Amino acid sequence: MKKAIVVITGMLLAGMTSYAQTQNTPDPRTMTLRQRFDWMMTNSETYGEYKVVKEYLLNVAWKVVNDSVQKTRRDERFTRDSLKNVRHELASMQQALTDKEKSLQPLEYAGSHITVFGIPFAKKGFLGLVCGVLGLMVTGLAFLLTRLKQLNLALSEKSEMLSIISSEYEDYKRRSLEKQMKLSRELQSERNRLMELQRV
Repeated sequence: MKKAIVVITGMLLAGMTSYAQTQNTPDPRTMTLRQRFDWMMTNSETYGEYKVVKEYLLNVAWKVVNDSVQKTRRDERFTRDSLKNVRHELASMQQALTDKEKSLQPLEYAGSHITVFGIPFAKKGFLGLVCGVLGLMVTGLAFLLTRLKQLNLALSEKSEMLSIISSEYEDYKRRSLEKQMKLSRELQSERNRLMELQRV
C-alpha cells in the first residue's frame, strides 16, 4: 500500500509538472525569433560549457528562420514592385502634368494678351495704350470745345457788331434818303420858284 501511495503521488507530481510546463510554454506561432531562440536555449541541456540542443528544436528554429527570411524577401519583392509601380505612376502623372501645362500655356497667353491689327499686346499694356489715346482724345476734344466756344463768342460779338453797324447804316441810309428827298423837294421848290420868276 505504501508503494501504491508512492506511485500515485509520483504520477500526480509528474502530471502536475507536465501540466505546469504546458501552461508556461508560449504558442510557437506567435513567438518572435528572439523569443524562440531564448526558449530553445532554456529548454536545451548543458554539457560542460556547451549547450546541447535537441535536433527537432534546431529543425523548428531553422524552419522559422527560413520562413522569416522567405517572408522578408517576399515583402521586399512586393515593396520593390509596389515602389516600381508608384514610380511608373508618378512618371505618368508628371508627364500628364507637363502635357497639361503645355496645353494651358496658349490659353494663359490668350487670357493675358490681345491681338489688334495682327499685333499682339499684353492686355494691361493695351489697356494703358487705349486709356492714353482716349485721354489724348478727351484733351483734344476739350481743347476744340474751348476753341469753338471762343470762336462762337467772337462770332456772336462780330454778329452783334454787324447788327449794330447794319442798324446804324440803315439809319444812316434812311436819314440820307430823307435828306436827299428833302433836298430834292427843296430843289424842286427852288426850280419851281425860279421858273415862276422867269415867267414873270
